[in-house]
Amino acid sequence: MASRLFDTKIEETDAELVGPWRSPRQMLQALLPLARRLRQALLAGDEAEPRRAGEEGLRVLDPRNAFIMDHMMQDVTRSGTAARAARLGRSDLAGKTGTTNEFVDAWFAGYQPALVAVSWVGFDQPKTLGRNQTGGVVALPIWLGYMEKVLGEIPEMSRSVPDGVVAVPTLQYPAPPGEAKTIPEFFYREAVPPLEVLQPPAPPPVEPPPPPALPAQPSPSA
Repeated sequence: MASRLFDTKIEETDAELVGPWRSPRQMLQALLPLARRLRQALLAGDEAEPRRAGEEGLRVLDPRNAFIMDHMMQDVTRSGTAARAARLGRSDLAGKTGTTNEFVDAWFAGYQPALVAVSWVGFDQPKTLGRNQTGGVVALPIWLGYMEKVLGEIPEMSRSVPDGVVAVPTLQYPAPPGEAKTIPEFFYREAVPPLEVLQPPAPPPVEPPPPPALPAQPSPSA
């Protein structure tokens, strides 16, 4: 069995959005534009430096798209398949676990606005890792062990909502019994779903089935 970890600093690497992902390195490259867009937004308040002719790069990701996708992948590290990332005690982590059919490959591709890293576990000659050996089980701990060390001196970097994105309260569905809880979700301002989608009515209560009829008893003989 082999395990590998790839990492890169955001400001040092040029990358394009690629797909489909065929290797951990391609996963790393695919996350870089997203993380770089976040970094640029966070550093926008710093002193501006004029660009030199010929150094302009094409924007590969709309800042609104970057923010919403980042928010979705933050949820993965908060309440999803990578929720164990909470042990790092940071609110600026995001990522995605992955597992191929028959548990042959398992990985976690995650990032913080200053650093992207991907951990992968599998065999050089493909074969199953074993039942239930998913990215969140075997690859995430490697990523956590690495990021725990390298993020120690990097301060948390909060996100700011870009223009054109709005937070809308949505009803958790299905809601726990007797509890209607709303959570904020982000949408393009011009594409907010209707209220019946955001806060659907509670399903009608399910009535228990009637008890089975007892078999008829023979009448006592006279």
